[in-house]
Amino acid sequence: MLFEAFQAQREGRIDEARRLFAQVAGEGDVRGAYHLGRSLAAEGAGPPDHAAAARWYRWGAEQGHAGCARELGTAYELSRGMPRDPAEALRWYGLAAEEGDAAAMRLIGLMVLRGDGVRQDAAAACRWLEAAAEREDQEAALALAGLYERGDGVAGDPTAAAHWYWVAAGDAQDQFPAAVLAGLRRLVPPLEELAADGDPEAQFYLARVKTDTIDDRRALGFMQSAAGQGHPEACYGMAILHRDGLRGLPRDLETSFRWCHASAAAGWWPAQHDLGLMYARGYGVAANVEEARHWFRQAAEQGDAQSMYELWLTAESSPQGDRADAIRWLCLAAEGGAQDAMWYLGDAYLDGDCVARDPVQAARWFMASAEAGGSGRQELAILAEELSPDQLRESDRLAGGDGSLAEELIRRVRLLPAPHVQSHHRAGGDRP
Repeated sequence: MLFEAFQAQREGRIDEARRLFAQVAGEGDVRGAYHLGRSLAAEGAGPPDHAAAARWYRWGAEQGHAGCARELGTAYELSRGMPRDPAEALRWYGLAAEEGDAAAMRLIGLMVLRGDGVRQDAAAACRWLEAAAEREDQEAALALAGLYERGDGVAGDPTAAAHWYWVAAGDAQDQFPAAVLAGLRRLVPPLEELAADGDPEAQFYLARVKTDTIDDRRALGFMQSAAGQGHPEACYGMAILHRDGLRGLPRDLETSFRWCHASAAAGWWPAQHDLGLMYARGYGVAANVEEARHWFRQAAEQGDAQSMYELWLTAESSPQGDRADAIRWLCLAAEGGAQDAMWYLGDAYLDGDCVARDPVQAARWFMASAEAGGSGRQELAILAEELSPDQLRESDRLAGGDGSLAEELIRRVRLLPAPHVQSHHRAGGDRP
């Protein structure tokens, strides 16, 4: 039903969407309350009804929904359908933050920075903003960058400011957000002063900033200087440059391996993951699966989902004890968003490989993989014959979907004759 509500909302049938969201909430699915609140508070479909939205947010927050708690906090902070009450805003933001909601962490940090309903404390505000930024909240990262650039409540620190501007850039490679690019360019003069005194952190950030005064040759010089001083990220940068033959350097996998090893040994998890790949595939070094697994484990223990997934792949021919440990890493990888890990975890649940066979969980992870743009639809078409409509809907809910994939599978089973399939993937299935 959540799918039907979203469809009605997309088609402009707002009253119908709200009725369906309310029905979803009435059946105990707290997501209905959250989306109904968002709809009621939205502009464009008549005047927003913030008071009604706040009532639904309160109900959802009391069920433990982080998004509802955050929105209820916003209602109290900004007086949207509720009397302004900074203390109540902080309380609800705090409950959302306890559930890992990055935006709530940022909002607490900004209130603490202003001293709104709480004693002003720039150091505590930075801790909240850092927690949010580390969970990929780009607004929090921008706020931190500005604080360190201006020395606003904290000691001015150009390298810290540069770090948070890079975090705010996210996955952007060339087209940086305007605020990020402007901030980095403002930092070039103070960073150049520090770099001239031999500061490896400043040298590293200058190597990554493209301006009229920093060309490829000069950027390479900054990177080499920082790496020569053992800066972990700069060592990794040199590994990438040699691996791909960039900035005038020849492609040299053995040199890339040495730089990657230096970075990994210093604890930089992206280098640990890549070093694992180099050992696994024999790039720049003799292949060694045990060394590969050592470095994948180092990165996995720092939270790298892709390395967790690699621990599963490299354990396929290992003793059963290693496989039992590897399934734990596979579960963590899938939960951490590694797309291929989602498919393999679905496959493990389907086959009962190191876990009890569970077709609902198998469908859940195949759905998660498919929704993330990966494989899984062929396996789902087969599982749909085994599972009831309610089980498919439960799998979709567990996968965090809106119900559309489950409804598609249910319709397909009802309308089309089921194909005869010997094996779910052994004879050319939808394996990554």
